[in-house]
Amino acid sequence: MFYRRRARDRDQAPPEWEAVWQGDSGGAANVVAGSLRVDGINARVHGGRMISLGLPAGAPGGNWAVFAPSGEAARARNFLLRRGDGPNVVSARSADDDELRAATLKFALAALLAVAALSLVLMLRG
Repeated sequence: MFYRRRARDRDQAPPEWEAVWQGDSGGAANVVAGSLRVDGINARVHGGRMISLGLPAGAPGGNWAVFAPSGEAARARNFLLRRGDGPNVVSARSADDDELRAATLKFALAALLAVAALSLVLMLRG
């Protein structure tokens, strides 16, 4: 709350947040966020467990992520890589990734429609 109030006072929007770390343990996520904060990087933890799995309370699981402001995300990723968290570091998304993802979805939708149309034609003929 303090950060948002201070940003508004300076006529600046609050920062956009990017995921920099992802894992299956809330405890590990909090340790990662704490180490980022000690290094001077603002960090937030978001996540949870799927209660419906019937896992005991202390069991690892779920999806946890640590977020950093966009302006500090690259520094946070580099810090985490140097620290040895490589497998859990979330890579930065680029505009090219978004364009590729959109093109892939369009292709998949077109293929699905083509298969549906072919199936309908074959069903009407037979």
